[in-house]
Amino acid sequence: MSAIDHKSPSLLEPRPSLRRPASSTPPFNSPGQGSSDGPTLPKRRRRNDIKSLLDDDTGTVWASSSQGQAGGEVTTVEPTFVNVIDKGLIEEGEARSLWKIYFDGCQPVLPVFDPRTDTFDSFKTRSPLCFCSILTVGAKVRDGPNPPSVLQEALHQEAITMSKESIFSGIDGLEKVQAMLILAAWSRTSGGAGWLAAGHAIRLAVELGMHRSVPRLAKRMLEKRPVDPDIDNVLIAAARVWCSIYVFEIQICLGTGRPPMIGGHRTVRGVRDAFLGNPLSIASDIRLVESCEIYNILSAYLDKLTLLEEKNQMDQAGDELAEVMRQVDKWYKEWDDVMRDHDELKGSYRASLQAQRGFAHLTVNAALMRNLHTTSDIENVSPEMKKIILRATAAAQECIEICAASPPYREMIRCAITHVFSSYGFAGVFLIRMCSLFPKELDIDHVTSLIRLLLDVLDRYPAGIFIHRLHAFLNNLPASPSAQIPPITPSTFSAVPPYLPYDYPPSFTPPAAEIHFSHHHSALSGEMQQHHPRQPHIHAAPPGAVDLYSPQHGAPHNTISYPAWTTTDLQMTGDVNHVPDFLNVCSKGRE
Repeated sequence: MSAIDHKSPSLLEPRPSLRRPASSTPPFNSPGQGSSDGPTLPKRRRRNDIKSLLDDDTGTVWASSSQGQAGGEVTTVEPTFVNVIDKGLIEEGEARSLWKIYFDGCQPVLPVFDPRTDTFDSFKTRSPLCFCSILTVGAKVRDGPNPPSVLQEALHQEAITMSKESIFSGIDGLEKVQAMLILAAWSRTSGGAGWLAAGHAIRLAVELGMHRSVPRLAKRMLEKRPVDPDIDNVLIAAARVWCSIYVFEIQICLGTGRPPMIGGHRTVRGVRDAFLGNPLSIASDIRLVESCEIYNILSAYLDKLTLLEEKNQMDQAGDELAEVMRQVDKWYKEWDDVMRDHDELKGSYRASLQAQRGFAHLTVNAALMRNLHTTSDIENVSPEMKKIILRATAAAQECIEICAASPPYREMIRCAITHVFSSYGFAGVFLIRMCSLFPKELDIDHVTSLIRLLLDVLDRYPAGIFIHRLHAFLNNLPASPSAQIPPITPSTFSAVPPYLPYDYPPSFTPPAAEIHFSHHHSALSGEMQQHHPRQPHIHAAPPGAVDLYSPQHGAPHNTISYPAWTTTDLQMTGDVNHVPDFLNVCSKGRE
């Protein structure tokens, strides 16, 4: 199935499976109530049970994790951990409060769990590591922009300690994957420890064969097999976690300019069939599906751009941009229609969908600016490139207006993952820099006021260093006594913004690249940047590739890359006229 398919009439109809039956367990945003998983919900299967189940169902195991093991069975010994309540780090009442914070606010952002089965009492017993990780994130959200509390630090340290002790002990179930994923998603920076934890989560998931769960669940749905709780509950739980990993992996790659570890979109093929219409799905699954689809669109476009650049065929880039913009708008209209039909998905989810569209437009347009490195480069751009720059600027402004004007969305990003805050930091700096470069086309007073509104919102949340750097940029702008807070209302962003038309000629060619490969696949060192200030820094492996270095030369292959222009994890100097550090990823400034 293609990522976007208007011919599916059922897509635009209300989904009964996403409406909670009257006799169902507590709602998806109200977990932790009750101490039983319920009589109809299956017990979580362990690793070897899952492998046996898939053997019986499909004739193959999930992954080649049994290679080198006798008989295909893997025996692992998990360390015995004591949950943080029994260990005395936190009282049960406060732990339940943090648990509720996580499932009320964080679960809708990255839907890793099923609150019907993943309850407080069951998790406390079955996975002390994941239990502690959830409480750590809840404490972080509760602390907000304040310095980490003693409790948050204690929980975080306990989660890290358990992770270290279990890293080489094998995998006992999905919970270990879930724990590593949420520790990565809500880490304090979008690089460093968060990146490493995400990579470990991917490896653990592949070891369990979870990368095959979405296609197999989709196949069962398309074949209209009767629901078998012993099979389908396991499959949908694994598919939910894998889709969350896939989405977060693409986000963190775009945010740091690093190469993706998950190759292509094959592992989420059929994601609509797997979840939409599935009687075991929950409301937040729809967010996973639409997120998988938009990141499929973006990653495919960025890969095409890099291939065109390598083949010296950038004259086709204008056509690719026009096509991807149409795909993004088509994706938005379809999913907005779907969400409009579900009470549980209105409000914050629809506003989040609008923000996703805005950031997608910003990404695809800014990607063509990745070879603009100096103020002179930007001042001498062609009229077609200038339209692209202004279209990207309009997209960045739309994203900020949504954050500033939508109360449901502001409540949602209170619990956002680190990537969201870094994205807003990028959008804000982008606007400020473009205003300084195009003072005639852009109103610096309006943009400054808009940025201050954004900061007023994000200063209340744990946005960290990204917002501090945005403050530094604002402080370096000349004083503007005429600047007023713009009258922003929900109507400002309720309709598709009037983006500039796709009227550039097919022969339009973005600025040429100067290809350079360093011995580091992620970025040039600070010393090398001084010698090669105009060369792109990011050169990642193609989808599915593992070996980044040529055995003959010890250097990276000439491979597909995510452009440096899409990165948001930037070393920001605070100088609005210093373009090179803005347009390229720096090796410094990451955790």
